Parts: sequence; structure tokens; C-alpha cells
Amino acid sequence: MAEALIHNNSIRKVDLSDNKIDDEGFYAYEKIPLVNYCLEKFNISKNTISDDSAKNFLKNLAKNTVFKGLNFFDNQLKNEAGSQIIEVLRNNKNLTKINLKFNRIQLRILEEINRLIKYNIEQYKLKFIPNIQRQISSNRVEPAFFVQANEKIQETNINKKFVYNC
Repeated sequence: MAEALIHNNSIRKVDLSDNKIDDEGFYAYEKIPLVNYCLEKFNISKNTISDDSAKNFLKNLAKNTVFKGLNFFDNQLKNEAGSQIIEVLRNNKNLTKINLKFNRIQLRILEEINRLIKYNIEQYKLKFIPNIQRQISSNRVEPAFFVQANEKIQETNINKKFVYNC
């Protein structure tokens, strides 16, 4: 599966939850963030992954700014992986969802992770919501457009042709 994710850049979501993946198996996934820039959500919950194999994956993830969601629910991550996730969040402003419940990460590290996630969400709102509003307002039709459209339809009705302005 890891080899397929390295070569297939069209998959956006991967769910490997509850597959009994341990550290030895997860080492194969450490290069994925370096080569796959389409993968946005990665679920590796309910496995037995510890800091040993997760740290290289997370170091590589810090270089990938495409990831939006990461789920390490119910693994064996500790403070080293938690600190690495903080670095990932500082580099990847698109990462807005991380599930680390039922791991062994200290509360102060989890609080910092939550603070950075909230910051990333606010940055996302500031960056994308105004763009969407601008696009909506730029596509808004002014009353003058209707007058022009009506005139064109009247002109073309004489010639028995219909013109649609899209």
C-alpha cells in the first residue's frame, strides 16, 4: 500500500485504521509526504504506531503543505511525536484537523497543538472566505445587465434567433 501511495498521486484520502500496523509496517509510509502532494487526509487510527516510526513521517510531513487532516487516534504516540506535530502545524497552514486522542502525549503539548490548529483555521478563513465572497460579488449581475439582455432578446426576436449570454 505504501508503494502504491508513493507512485499514485491521484488519491486524496487514505484510511488505514484498525489494520494492526506497527512500527515496522509504518516505516514504509515515511516517504509519502515527500512525494505525494495530492494526499490531503490520512487516517492511521487504531494501530500500534509509536514515536519511533511516526517521527520520520512527521518530519517529512512538515515539508508538505497539502495535508489537511491527520488521524492518529488510539496509537502509542508520546511527547516526541507531539512536538514534531507542533513543527508540522507551524509549517503547514492547511492542516486544520488532527485527532490524537488516546495517545500518551502530555497535556501541555496537546494544548499547543490545539492552539496552532485554531490559528490555522482562522488563517484559512481569512484567506479563503474573502476570496469566495469576492467571487460571488464579481459574479453578481447588475440591473444594467438585464436591460442589455432584454434589448438583445428583443432585437433577436425580430430575426427569430435566440441569444443567451452566459
